[in-house]
Amino acid sequence: MSAKIIDWYIAHDGLSEVRGPRSNPMIIAWIRRFFAGSTDDSTIAWCGIARHEAALATDTPSVPKPFRARSWLAYGEAIAIDEIEPGDTVVFRRGAAGHVGVYGGPHVDGRVFVWGGNQGNKISRAVYPIRDILGVRGGACFVSLRNRPIYIDPRQQRRSSASRMLPRARSTYARGSACMRARCSATHVSGFSFSHSSR
Repeated sequence: MSAKIIDWYIAHDGLSEVRGPRSNPMIIAWIRRFFAGSTDDSTIAWCGIARHEAALATDTPSVPKPFRARSWLAYGEAIAIDEIEPGDTVVFRRGAAGHVGVYGGPHVDGRVFVWGGNQGNKISRAVYPIRDILGVRGGACFVSLRNRPIYIDPRQQRRSSASRMLPRARSTYARGSACMRARCSATHVSGFSFSHSSR
C-alpha cells in the first residue's frame, strides 16, 4: 500500500499550481471536490487534498475532512519514528493548519524527506525537520465479517497482542470507490515524543 502511494506522488512530481484565475486544471478540480466555487488554486492549502487524491487513486482509505492537514492524524494507527517506513503518512506543524505528506526516506541532521502536495506550490519531495512532526500514521483497515475494524500493517506482527488491541472507534473511513465504510481508531498523537533513528 505504502509503495503505491509514493508511486502516485512520483507520477505527479512537479505538478504545480498557477497563480490567478487560470489555475492548474488538475489541482483546481481536486480542490473543487471540497470547495465548489474555487477559482484560484494558489489561495488554498491543498496538501491534504493531494493526500486524499493519492488515497482515491490507490484504493486506500482517506479520512473525514481530508482537506485539513491535521485530519490525517486520525488515519490508520500511530507509528513510532523508529518504525517509520516510506509511504507512511506524516503530519507536521505549519502554522495553525499544519502540513501533511508521506515519508520519503531519511535525510541528515534530524530531517526527513517528505513527498507531498503544496510543497513549494507543487507536488514534490522536500525536506522537513523531525522536530516539527505532530504524528506518523500508517496501516489501513477493512471490515471483518463481524464488522470489526482490523488494521493491515506487517509491523503489527512484531508487537504484543496487547498492543494490537484497538481502542473504541471514533472515526469513519471510506475504502476506495466502493466506499466500504469501517469504524477505525482515531487516536491523536499531538503530544507524541519522537527520537530520531538514523536507519
